[in-house]
Amino acid sequence: MSKDINKVSINDILRLYIINNTDNSKLHLMKRAIELEFLPEGWRKYLVRRLIMIRHKNDLETDTLRMTWRNIS
Repeated sequence: MSKDINKVSINDILRLYIINNTDNSKLHLMKRAIELEFLPEGWRKYLVRRLIMIRHKNDLETDTLRMTWRNIS
């Protein structure tokens, strides 16, 4: 398998594209994949949308934790 300087393999990119999870486990890999020159624009847009969705989900979870903490403090 070919690898880019960012050390993102083709298999990594396929996993990011096919496996639609919204957890933090692949954020760093997703950010590196988005920077690849050879990544088709459609795939880049898809990964950017997923990254935004994950960040939004994390922000909502953080807000919920803050509100819960305020209620018990």
